[in-house]
Amino acid sequence: ILALTAATPDPASLLQALTVAPEAAAPGDVVVARGVLVNSGADRLVAAVTLLVDGRPGRTRSVVLEAGETRTVSFHVLVPEAGDYTIGMEALEAVIRVAPPLDPLAVQETDLRVSPSTATAGTAVQVSLRVTNTGERLGLARPLLRLNGVLATGLPVVLGPGESARVEVSVTLRRAGAYRVEVGGLEATVVVKRPSPPVAFIVEELSVEPRTVDPGQPARVAFKLTNRSDAPGTFTGVMEVGGESLPVGPFQVPERTTLPAETQVTLFAGGRHTIRLGGQEATLVVRRAVRTTFRVTELRVEPREVKRGRPVLVRATIENPRETLGVGNVTLKVDDLVVETERVWLGPGASKEVEFTVVETEVGTYELDLNGARSDFTVKRTVSLATIGGLIGGAVLLAATGAFTIWLQRRGRLRSA
Repeated sequence: ILALTAATPDPASLLQALTVAPEAAAPGDVVVARGVLVNSGADRLVAAVTLLVDGRPGRTRSVVLEAGETRTVSFHVLVPEAGDYTIGMEALEAVIRVAPPLDPLAVQETDLRVSPSTATAGTAVQVSLRVTNTGERLGLARPLLRLNGVLATGLPVVLGPGESARVEVSVTLRRAGAYRVEVGGLEATVVVKRPSPPVAFIVEELSVEPRTVDPGQPARVAFKLTNRSDAPGTFTGVMEVGGESLPVGPFQVPERTTLPAETQVTLFAGGRHTIRLGGQEATLVVRRAVRTTFRVTELRVEPREVKRGRPVLVRATIENPRETLGVGNVTLKVDDLVVETERVWLGPGASKEVEFTVVETEVGTYELDLNGARSDFTVKRTVSLATIGGLIGGAVLLAATGAFTIWLQRRGRLRSA
């Protein structure tokens, strides 16, 4: 289940993929569920992601997605008993089969295949084989894959009596050479070759715009990129900034061609920084900020009353009261416990809106504190239709009993009269 801030797209559009590994396990094992969230919009989003196990909600995690950002959220799930488990996030689901391990003597492994048999270092190789349960009960088979005698991974699969299935795994071999692939008593060979020599590139006319920025403000780094070879190539470089190495590219450049290229750099430390790429240098100045306690105004909590597990959006406007560039933390506390902190830079007298998402699962009233500004919200118990029906039925029965009692009393008075 995905819960988002107001005015956001359909939650299902954010969750792009769900994987669970391994896909077969033994009782008591732990599997990992991973969901890939993509914010393709232009606004910052906060998503509350809830894991579902057999349709029942489990843990919830809040994920902040900047514009254009892709993030992965992970959950560890214990599978205590044999059976099939449906693991879900939003509209995506995966099924995990859980069964007690089979006796290795009841597992038959045949038809080992490796594709391709010759690969380039760093590319994926597919390894598959057929596994058969020759026993008389359903169980988990765990073939083990070894590369040059070293355990690489497992290929677990749940099989019924007499059942057979082909299992497959992808492995990436990063060093050149010949590899012996072993599963059980089966063997195959894959040869890994070194990648082709890199194409020769030249970086020229490196520049930065603007040359002076505030902390956290992106700066555009532009340059010209020349492919001097007789073949098209892909440029992937490393830009050195303030003692850090940042990846640049990839850029596709045809043979014997010069193209303009650009990237971005965002720095927070004040001072003068030298940017280096491909033997070229440029300078970027980051203004120094003064530590500041920002003033909080217009604290808003929406909604003030929620059901358990539903998100509460906390918004506020923060202002820099200083006459210089300020930096400080905006900290949200719930019942005096810190739940999230955001570091903010603001120019002199400037203001901006911040927002946080809170999810609570226990009934009660919660006190909020945002840099000294206080508010609260209440988590209410969910009343089922059955409970409402019982209350209404009880009220009707009580009213009927009272009316009958009054009728008896009146009847008794009439007789005595």
